[in-house]
Amino acid sequence: MMYDMVMAIASQAFAKAAIASEDAKAGDFTSASQNFKAAAGIMKFLANEQLPKWAGQGNNVFDANLPCETSMEVCDALEMLFLAMAQQMAVVTVLRKPEENFGLLAKLTLGVAEKLEAFMSAIREKAASQMQRMDPAIFAYVESQAKVQRSLSVYFQARSMWDKILLGELLTGYGVVIVMQREAIALLGSIPKSPSKSQHSDVTALLKHMKAILKSWEKDNNTIYFEQPPKSVPDDKKLQQGTFMAKSNPYHFNENAAPVPLMLPARKMPLNSLMRGIGIRN
Repeated sequence: MMYDMVMAIASQAFAKAAIASEDAKAGDFTSASQNFKAAAGIMKFLANEQLPKWAGQGNNVFDANLPCETSMEVCDALEMLFLAMAQQMAVVTVLRKPEENFGLLAKLTLGVAEKLEAFMSAIREKAASQMQRMDPAIFAYVESQAKVQRSLSVYFQARSMWDKILLGELLTGYGVVIVMQREAIALLGSIPKSPSKSQHSDVTALLKHMKAILKSWEKDNNTIYFEQPPKSVPDDKKLQQGTFMAKSNPYHFNENAAPVPLMLPARKMPLNSLMRGIGIRN
């Protein structure tokens, strides 16, 4: 009974995540974010409440062959993954605003990268046995997305610094900005080619855009500013920590809910309709 209950709750989480993905494809990023946070909340409930309750029933209640969703460690890690996805939706929302806030975007994307990396660390360190039973493509995708988000963070920070220089808020920094952009391109270029055509196309397009920006900045620096780029980005110019704002939506489970009837209540049917329904013609 407890196994069925856990699997039913876990199915709700995956359904919410699937709906969120469809929302994102449709361009409804606000709804997608809410559904990812709902999925995260369900996983948090399983990891912190329902699965510990099951474990408390006795020793060896968890069979090694049970689905990964019955592992507290896996559920805890999946909460992180779904929250990272939720914050990605928030990043798109910021990007859609008329005035782009590159400084905020740099912090948010770094926060996403750190959460994705935390998911991978949790899976490797706390759920290694379950990891071996899961599709390796999942982890390859998450690792590549973490690199994409780190690359975007450096790129957005470079854009933010460049704009501040042009506005006179910073008196120097052209060389640092150029090195930042080179670092962003190197991070993005280190991602292995994805078997997903759409993901590979997105990374290729982003890489082309970043290189075009870099070429423009290098031209300006070589003809106007003449600032020597440093060998690497100075530590005091690097973001030390990202910003993470997404939180799991609370999940409420009623164990004493009234059972739902599996069939509609019987109703009277006219004799002629009944006869036609079973193939008798009068």
